[in-house]
Amino acid sequence: MFDVDASLDRIPVRPSQIVQVYSSQNMVMIGEGEGGSLARSYMVTVDNGAHGFDEYLYLHYPDIPACHVYRWMAGPVNYQDRVAVEEEGLSFLESMGFAMEIHHLQGKPLEELAELFRSLPFFYSNLEEHRSKYGSIVAHKKASTSQMEVVHPPPAGRHASAAQPVAAAPVEKKPSTKETSGLSGLAVMEDADVESLETDPNREAVGRLLAAF
Repeated sequence: MFDVDASLDRIPVRPSQIVQVYSSQNMVMIGEGEGGSLARSYMVTVDNGAHGFDEYLYLHYPDIPACHVYRWMAGPVNYQDRVAVEEEGLSFLESMGFAMEIHHLQGKPLEELAELFRSLPFFYSNLEEHRSKYGSIVAHKKASTSQMEVVHPPPAGRHASAAQPVAAAPVEKKPSTKETSGLSGLAVMEDADVESLETDPNREAVGRLLAAF
């Protein structure tokens, strides 16, 4: 079962761990009346090494800005069970009215991957910075009107409701020995994270990607 993990203000993942990303082509009104907010959704599969795969759903409310992070509460899943869990996650998001589309990461030029990862809000613990770089719904309303026609309250009873998103309180960040260029709001990668790539068979490609950040 997917449920909101209130302890998370982002998806705890490094770019090198991402196996698969879906995002919604449209935006959906979550909640009703004045309490509703337009959201875009994401589903992310994370390689957790020997533990298996972690599955997350992410609802991003650009105009607040805020988010809800859903986690597969049974913990990491193995390769055989991964497809069924992903299908349940997609079904949950589609039941709210989101039209999901996969991002094809394999074979994408590293520069395009880096730009894609910069734009994905679930890397950011500071969503104000993401909004300052990529704008809010209001700023893009004229260009995106066709993507905002779906209005649907969250399903009741199946999962925790996301009807009243609340912006996460500021979290004091620990200093890092590795600073990122132009992405101070992005989840900072520690030196240990980079060193762990030494055992990655794709470490050269991943290293160039991380350098682009």
